[in-house]
Amino acid sequence: MIIGTRNGDGMIPRFDESKIAPGLPGCQNVGVTRSSAAIMCQYRCLRWPVVVLACALATIARAEVHVEGDSTAARVTTSQETISEVLAALAAALHFKYRTAVRLDASANAVYSGSLREVIARLLDGYNYVIRGSHGTIEIIVTGRRGEVAPRPPKTRRGG
Repeated sequence: MIIGTRNGDGMIPRFDESKIAPGLPGCQNVGVTRSSAAIMCQYRCLRWPVVVLACALATIARAEVHVEGDSTAARVTTSQETISEVLAALAAALHFKYRTAVRLDASANAVYSGSLREVIARLLDGYNYVIRGSHGTIEIIVTGRRGEVAPRPPKTRRGG
């Protein structure tokens, strides 16, 4: 309960110390009344479900990448994903590795279909990349955006 005393300026609030809620966590000796403490406790108890619900809705609203088929005939359907997300889903589904020297944060198209090489060519249009295959493994290396100058490798000294 808040008790006020009147002075020339108006009401100055002060806390009635007999109403402090010492049993509530985080409310000890801070001059919080029982009603204020109850409100704070309700806020603390209600904020976690709100956070969990917001995260769940964000996950539900987040679009997905669907990959069907194999490396000879694949179909990739996406909605609002970045090229990086599509490439990661494609790599997981068709069992290949990839690495990139640049961020692939541009939006991907809605549908890609064809062989793995055709899908990669359409997905990485505008980027420089290399597809390397050996002993049944495929690796895709994205080196940069098309038209940009690639950084030079460091010079090595020749011993003498």
